[in-house]
Amino acid sequence: PAAAIGRSHALGLTSALQAVGSLVLLAPVVLHGDPPPVPQGAARLSIMNANLLYANADRSMDAAEVVMGADADVLVLSEYTGQHERSLEAVGGDRYPFRESRPLDGTEGIAVWSKYPLSDTSVERLDERLAIIATVDIDGTPLRIVAVHPIPPFSDNGLRHWASSM
Repeated sequence: PAAAIGRSHALGLTSALQAVGSLVLLAPVVLHGDPPPVPQGAARLSIMNANLLYANADRSMDAAEVVMGADADVLVLSEYTGQHERSLEAVGGDRYPFRESRPLDGTEGIAVWSKYPLSDTSVERLDERLAIIATVDIDGTPLRIVAVHPIPPFSDNGLRHWASSM
């Protein structure tokens, strides 16, 4: 019992430190005031990250409509299943001709769909889960993206896997 309490306190402390760290890192983004002007002729890109929830197969068409309704330039999709892929295709998949995807049952499926060309793509295992690494070519400007869906740090084991995939 004492060991379990000690681990519980350690996990709580780790979570609290993560929350404080996130606040420190995000404060300048959230509290910045007005953003600086975008330089004339600068490349613009919108990226949507969506966890589709693998168990949501009966609502995959609803999820696909929301994702496609955002009309982002690049979609990063986690918990991506074959059912989600079919639903996204049906709702407007032709708008995203450039893709790297691994539809899988469970929480490990992942995909990157893009309106812009993808190059240097690879699928890598980061600890327990897959990640997609790709370069997006935005009208001649390359942008390297890494799509990940790490195991959440909700237990000692989850924390170890989460930390090793960072």
